[in-house]
Amino acid sequence: MRNYRFPAVVAAFLLTAASAMAARPQIWNHSVEKDFAPGKFHNIVVDSYGQLTLGRQLTPIKLDDHADAVSAFTQSPDGAIFFTTTPQGKVFRLKDNAAESVFSAPKDSPDITAIAPDTRWNLGEKSDQDQLLVAVSGDDANLLRINPKDNSKPVTVFHDKTVSTIWAIAIGPDGSAYLGTGPHGTVYKLDASGKSSTYLETKAKNIVSLAFDKTGNLIAGTDGSGLVIRVDKTTSKPFVLLDAGKVDINAIICDDSGKLFVATARATFESIDNSPDLDDQTKPDHQGKSKPGNVDPLPVDPPDADAAPTDKKGAMITLPDPSILALDQTDSTLLKVLESLKKAHPPTKNQTKPNEPDSHNRPATNKAHKKSLRAAALHEEEEPQDTSSVYSITPDGIVTTLVSEPDANYSLLLAKDELLIGTGNEGKLLAYRFADESLTLIARLEQEQISSLFAAKDGTLFLGTGNAAAAYTLGANLAPSGTFLSPVLDADHTAHWGRAKLTATLPDGAKATLAVRSGNTRDVESNESLWSPWSPEIDSADGSAVPSPAVTAAFGAHVVQCEPDQIMKHYRNVPAAAIAGKSREILDFFATPNPVSDPLTAKLSESDLATAARAAVALERFIDEEALDGLAYYYEAETGSPMRELVTNLIVGNSLLTSAGFPMCGEFDLKTCIAMMILDRLGMGGSFAEFHPVDFIRDTVLVGHDGPHHLNIAEG
Repeated sequence: MRNYRFPAVVAAFLLTAASAMAARPQIWNHSVEKDFAPGKFHNIVVDSYGQLTLGRQLTPIKLDDHADAVSAFTQSPDGAIFFTTTPQGKVFRLKDNAAESVFSAPKDSPDITAIAPDTRWNLGEKSDQDQLLVAVSGDDANLLRINPKDNSKPVTVFHDKTVSTIWAIAIGPDGSAYLGTGPHGTVYKLDASGKSSTYLETKAKNIVSLAFDKTGNLIAGTDGSGLVIRVDKTTSKPFVLLDAGKVDINAIICDDSGKLFVATARATFESIDNSPDLDDQTKPDHQGKSKPGNVDPLPVDPPDADAAPTDKKGAMITLPDPSILALDQTDSTLLKVLESLKKAHPPTKNQTKPNEPDSHNRPATNKAHKKSLRAAALHEEEEPQDTSSVYSITPDGIVTTLVSEPDANYSLLLAKDELLIGTGNEGKLLAYRFADESLTLIARLEQEQISSLFAAKDGTLFLGTGNAAAAYTLGANLAPSGTFLSPVLDADHTAHWGRAKLTATLPDGAKATLAVRSGNTRDVESNESLWSPWSPEIDSADGSAVPSPAVTAAFGAHVVQCEPDQIMKHYRNVPAAAIAGKSREILDFFATPNPVSDPLTAKLSESDLATAARAAVALERFIDEEALDGLAYYYEAETGSPMRELVTNLIVGNSLLTSAGFPMCGEFDLKTCIAMMILDRLGMGGSFAEFHPVDFIRDTVLVGHDGPHHLNIAEG
């Protein structure tokens, strides 16, 4: 077994091996997104085209605490950055890129679900820019006012015995604090005097997200029923802007033009009711959908998750100036193979169970399904989409699906000309660019969930994760280096590893390297000491031999006599699918140029390719059946016979085997076969061929006649 790692900007990876016990070559070809998906990523992302590229630079914030998730960030009026963890319930102040604990939740209310600056007190008689509002939950819910600069006792500013959780805090234009709560789907208003009042009542279980639009109207998002509700600031009348189906509305933000952006995730439980308790004008009249009377319904095509990627290059990451790409740095922490059991996902504020990974998890752009609709105007027959999506809603109520992903969407952030989307359960950070409506994977974190995103007043971007809790600053440039770590590549038996090749596009000053290590356990993390050290890194863009971290001290030989009929029986029964697959492998392995100067040569024909592929498959099956480590043979057969056709077409299969570390020697020369094996194990390559003229001036040996050629010889 073997796994590999490389810091790289790579389009494709190829690794070959031959079993020492049953020398049937195996080839691992990583060229599409699903090939790389089971691996581990550090500052590396794989896009929907199957290209590995550097991700955005992430700088970890030192956090000496073990928690499940970073639940929220905020900034006090004096510019200090704070964030919270859950369920261990702490508030941290960011200082010199390290987290300093300033508050711990009470033992009976250990969860901190939301935090905000207490700007209410700036409008009243009291004025203290250091105070924060912190929502704690447990046996019951309380909104506390804390001063992170001293050890004074927290003050309870809101408590209601009917409220079990405060999911969201939003500070309104009037300075009042608005609280999204559960389990009765109520929004409370807390004014500057400390007086609380009910601002919105729904029949949903929880109000899990709050925001304000440009005109000062409150926007609330529910769980389970997928409703986005606008509350008019003048009349306090609620109106449903979006019915997204049975999903949780995890995040709502508003841009300077007044457009709203909404992130959803599939819900795992039903709300008490699919609709808020609204007046008759806006109350849904069928299947929980809102239907205004004066708007013509427009059909909505659900996003096609299986749509083939377009040729649009906007979904690709472009490399920056090479001066920031010093790819020779390797993070030592990534020398561990992280094939652990799937971690349990922490409770998050939406209580959404992350979706299982999907092989069709490439980002979709709204180019493929760009349909605008008035959110409340749907066909009566149409079911809610019930998908994890990101929507935009214009001030006049037009909704557009921007992204439809199998991953749950947990957080949103507007950053210049793009919308950042934090997802789970694969830790993907996506960027939706407004200029070309493209979606790009810009970072991937091992913590699996991006639970919170935040922008400070100076433009610094922060990112918090779940499973487990971690905090980062997000840079505008790409990371200077990155590492991809493959899962274990299992050859089924002890194997002699052949060649590795990277297909890469690199700017000047950048490089891609590869390292491997070997072992005999599938669970690497629990058996770290039983695996070999990592090999030296090699530049294998040209198809270099895979370095072996271990050297066999001695070997013996057991000679078995075989007959060509043992190959012929397989040659007669090779299925068409196996011939087609081997043909593709041959074309990937060999160059087949058009003849130029040799009048005796001809362009490779489809029939010749099929015959060579058929013989190669038969040869491999024979070797597998006899459990051979090498083969020396000579057989001519009668001209025109099927056997003659077989033995004269073994050379292509011989070359594949020889380059994979299995020596194939003509002239029935056992000594040369053993010598080929020795040279291969020493990393120099061993081929059977007759040497011809030697040119000492040009330092060249002309090799001709017979023989599979071992590519390592060309490496010097």
